[in-house]
Formats: sequence, C-alpha cells, structure tokens
Amino acid sequence: MFRVVVFVSTLLMLMTYSGDADSDFSGQLKNPIFPIEYQSFGLESLSSALAIDNACDEFIGKLQAKKLSLENSKVVPHLNSFYAPLDSMMVSLNNFSGGLRLISDSFDDPNARESSRSCNEKVSDFKSGLNLSKDIYSKYLQVNKEGLDQETQYSLSKRVDSLQRGGVGASDDVRNRLNALVGELVEVEQEFNKNINEGVRYVKVKPEELGGVPEEYLNSRKPDENGYIEISTRYPDLVPVISYADNDEVKRKLWFEFWRRAYPENVSVVKKLLQKRYEYAKLLGYKNYAHYVIADKMVGSPQRVQRFLQQINEYTKSAEKKDYNRLLKRLRDINPSAAKVELWQRDYLYELVLKEQLNVDSQKIREYFSFSKTKNGVLSLIQDLFDVQIKDWDTWVWNELVTAHEVYDDGKLIGKFYLDLHPRKGKFNHAKVITLQQGIGSQQTAVAAMLANFPSGNESLSHNDVVTFLHEFGHVMHVVFSHGKWSNTAGVTTERDFIEAPSQMLEEWLWHYPTLSRFATNKKGEVLPKVLFDSMKAARNFNLGMNTRQQLHYAAFSLEVYNQNPEGLDVDRLSDALQSEYTLFPANENQYLYTSFTHLNGYSAAYYSYLWSLAISTDILSEFKDSGMMNKETARRYRRDILSKGGSKPADALLEDFLGRQFSFDAYAGKLKSYSKE
Repeated sequence: MFRVVVFVSTLLMLMTYSGDADSDFSGQLKNPIFPIEYQSFGLESLSSALAIDNACDEFIGKLQAKKLSLENSKVVPHLNSFYAPLDSMMVSLNNFSGGLRLISDSFDDPNARESSRSCNEKVSDFKSGLNLSKDIYSKYLQVNKEGLDQETQYSLSKRVDSLQRGGVGASDDVRNRLNALVGELVEVEQEFNKNINEGVRYVKVKPEELGGVPEEYLNSRKPDENGYIEISTRYPDLVPVISYADNDEVKRKLWFEFWRRAYPENVSVVKKLLQKRYEYAKLLGYKNYAHYVIADKMVGSPQRVQRFLQQINEYTKSAEKKDYNRLLKRLRDINPSAAKVELWQRDYLYELVLKEQLNVDSQKIREYFSFSKTKNGVLSLIQDLFDVQIKDWDTWVWNELVTAHEVYDDGKLIGKFYLDLHPRKGKFNHAKVITLQQGIGSQQTAVAAMLANFPSGNESLSHNDVVTFLHEFGHVMHVVFSHGKWSNTAGVTTERDFIEAPSQMLEEWLWHYPTLSRFATNKKGEVLPKVLFDSMKAARNFNLGMNTRQQLHYAAFSLEVYNQNPEGLDVDRLSDALQSEYTLFPANENQYLYTSFTHLNGYSAAYYSYLWSLAISTDILSEFKDSGMMNKETARRYRRDILSKGGSKPADALLEDFLGRQFSFDAYAGKLKSYSKE
C-alpha cells in the first residue's frame, strides 16, 4: 500500500476579505453574497469511482446553490460583495477540475478514470451555465474599477472579455444551444483522448530482428515462450527501435502502428469534433473555429499565424533540402536504388550520420543519463538557479512509482508537485503538466503534477529525454512560482501561445557543460567528457531545417483544419497535402496521422504556439547569455518579472518588464537563416 497521508484534506477553508483591494483576504468581509471559500480536494478521497461520483454530486450541488445566490442577490455588486466570493468559487472549481484531469490521465483504476470523465462533463455543464448567465454578467459590469489595483482591474477585464467572447450577450435560443454544445464537445474531446491513451498497439519480432538496438533495451525485454519480443507503441519501447534498429521492415511496421493506435476509432470522433467546434464558433459570430480560438492569443488572428508560418517556411526551404539530401545519400549507401527517405527511416539515418560524420554516438551519450541521476540533476539545477529548496513530501500517491515533493523559498513553503514519470496501462502516453491548485495569495498553495513516459526502473535516457524532462519541469515551476490574487491571474494563465516559452528557454541549460557535468555520469562515476559534449553541441542544430519544417506541417495542419467549414472536408487529404507542402517526406497511404495527433484536441488551431513561443524564448535567453547562465540576479529578475506574475498582465507586457524593451523575433530568425547558409 502507498502511504496514507492526505494530499490536502477535503475541507472548506473559510477566508475573509477586507475592503482594501490591495490586501490579502483578511479582516472582515463587507456584505458578501456568500463567504469566500477555497475548497481543496484530497486525491486519496477521490481514489474510487464511487467516491468521485459522490463528491461530484455534492460539489456541483453546492455550486448550483451559490450560482442562484449570485443571480438573485440584491446586494450592490462590488469587489468585496460580488467579485471576491465568485472568484473563490472559480478557484474551487479549478481545483476540482484539475483533480479530475489527473485521475482521468493517470490513475490505474479504469472505473475511477471513467467516473472522472463523467464528472468532468457535469463540471463543464455547470461552467457553461455560469458563463452564460446574463444576471451574473450584468453584475460584473456594475463592479466599480475605480481605485482597484492593476492586477484586479486586469482580472475583471479578462473575465468580462471572456464572457462576451463566450456568447453571454446572445439570444436565449443561441445561449441554450451553446450550453448544449459545450456538453457535447466535452464528451467528444474526452473520447478522442481516451482512444489515444488506451489505444496501445504491439509488434512482435524475433530478437535477431533488433540488430542495432541498445543492449540495455534488449536485456530488459525477454522473449515469450514462442521466442518473440513484444514491442509496444509507448515511447520507451518505440523510440530506441525507430532510432537504432537496422531492420527497415520492423521500423516500418512499428511506425504505422504508432500513428494508427487510435484508428479507426478517432476517424468519426475527429469529424464530430470539427463539426461541433465549427458550429460553436459560428454561433458566437466568428468565421470559423480558428478565428474564435486565436482571438485571445498573442498573435490575434489566423492571418497573422499564416504570415508567421510563411516567414519560417521561407527561412527553412533550402535548409531542409540540405538535411534531406544528406539522409538520402546515407540511405543509398545501404540501398543504392533508394529514391526517397521514408518517415520511419528518418531517425535511424539521422543517428547514423551523426555518428559517422559528426562523431556523436547517441547510444554512448545515453550511458551518462541514468533516470535517477537525471531526476536529481534537474531538481538540483532548479534549486541552484532560483535559490529554492525541494524536499520530499510525505503524502498519499496513486501509484508506487509516483513521487511527491515540496518547494521552499527561504524556509517558506511556496508549492508542491507530483512526478508520475513512467508508462502504465491506460495512462496518458505523452508528457504534460496539470495544475491541481493555483497559488492564491497566502490562502492556497500551488500544486502541480507532471506526467511523462520515461523508461521504467533506472534505464538510461537519451539526451532528448533529458531535455523533455527539464522542459516539462519548467511548467511545474511556472505553476509553483506564480501566485496571484485571482483565478484568471494566478498560475499559468497567460495567453496560450506564450506558455511554452519559459520551458523552451530552460532547455538551454542542458547545452551548458558546467550544468550538465554536475549529474551526467556513467556507471563508473565518470563525467560526460568535454570532448563528447562539444561534439553534441556542434551537432545541436543538425537537421534544424528538417525538424522545423516538420513542426510547420503540424502547425499548418492544426490551423487549416479549423480555418474552414469542415463540411465535406477530407482530413486525410488536407494532412497529406500540407505534409507535401512543408516537408520532403512523402505522405503514406493509410497513415491517419490526425487520429492520434493529441494536440488537435488540446491546442486545436493553435499548435503554431510551439514555434511562436520558441521565437520568444530565444529572445528571453539573450538576457542569460549576456549575464551568465547561472547568474542569480538575472534568474531572480526572470522569476519576478515573468514566472511569478502568471497571467496578471498580457504576455507582451511581462516580456517588456524583463527585457526592458518589446520582444523581438530577430534572434530566432537569425538562427534559422544562419543554418540555411551553412
């Protein structure tokens, strides 16, 4: 059994709020419609389907009563009487929703996962009704902003803008249909994710068909009674085979199984997803769903996204040809009649060229990154860079491989997090961070959970795995460091196309030898040799043109599939056409990429965010490169001006606070142009 020390006991913390808009919630609240209550939900208390069902009904029942109180109240709506109590309800709602997402994505009990999805539909229905309430909306408009601090004014403006974008001012018939669509969409979205999470495929091969694969990998996977090794489409199984197996047919079979792991189930699901999102956007007065979902992002419009992608397209065309021809030349050493490089061959050929031409042996590099040392190294880096302390947290966890930790700043607890880092049946099969609690002033501690799928045990990681680890952990620390006053300003509540930038910037420390050498050691305790690191760094941008254009394909597809009426749309043909436009790899019949492209649901039309944020992160990084990668003062300013502010300002204002100027894409553009000329 796991330790039974409750995460955060199921309780209601009753907070009072003074009339001072700049203070924390303390003192006597004046004429509240209902008390400020932050409700936290113990994960242990939600560990069974029955417990989730009961907690769901009880919680939503209380929310409905509060909603009625808000709608029927005759109290003059001002910050103390209306906004503060209502926002505390929103915080509680976010706490509950975060727990449901975690259960759905990582708990072992399939019944608990299913109950969490069912409850999430009820929660979404309540949120929709709350956001479409004209009575509550009218009270928002009556709140006097005079004398309020900047964060509170911005919070109010964000809330009103969000309600207006969501159709609160529409007719009763339109609002009723919008409300129904929200419920229908949640069901479709959850079905899409479930089919991917649970759609694991397998390929059976003889050990002799795995020539070239790391010995450590083979030793950890024993043949069955018939002499076959079963390889799954989970990343720890998939990546070493695709990257190192000499047998082309094995790679081909596994690659197709990976992309078809949610086929045919998600073909009809994607069709419903596109249709319902299009209807939703049209009801709100938008041209299509892309226009709706991008309207509140930094970029502002699909047209600006298209211009941004086209710029990168122009910068990388010649670079991709160079990268592709290099791989094709190496393939012809194996097969002289080869006319093209297939996608399942790309990573294998890439590794061969890296080793042979640039003296970078990825298998050799893996020896220096055991899982346990990497984990400790990442946590140590964050502690040193930001002057915080990370300690073990004695609490209940949902699987024996999950670890829990607390973060302290000068002895003060500022946040907590879970690490669930290995694959399991039914678990989310990529990497993500879930906010379980936002840091709200002194009233509520931030809590996050990081999910990933690194090899089990203490197997070695690739350097790419290490980068993924630090990237995702960057999101964890963004949650932990950001404490705000309101549900829409605390935590990671900036524009969606900015949130990847801090984590992308943090990846740079894994290309900094003084940092890497602190934990990159082999079984003998020998540090990663500087000469090997220098080879890695020299090869860092190898295939930059090809890799960037692969991201362009995904970004263009996610945009264009939502930037039109989906009626009669052939999604396969669109994906194939964009693959041909942005990459030199031929589209393969029956690959069905979109059925397991998880970001088609989450980021929807905004997958461009990864490239947009990368351009921003390159500019942020210039401050550290100028002052020193481990410069404590720069790290302190970065935490103060960007990470700790959450969504309390627009992202471009946060950037200007830190950089002392408007952000620029020049550094990123220069990097792409420079590589193209090499």
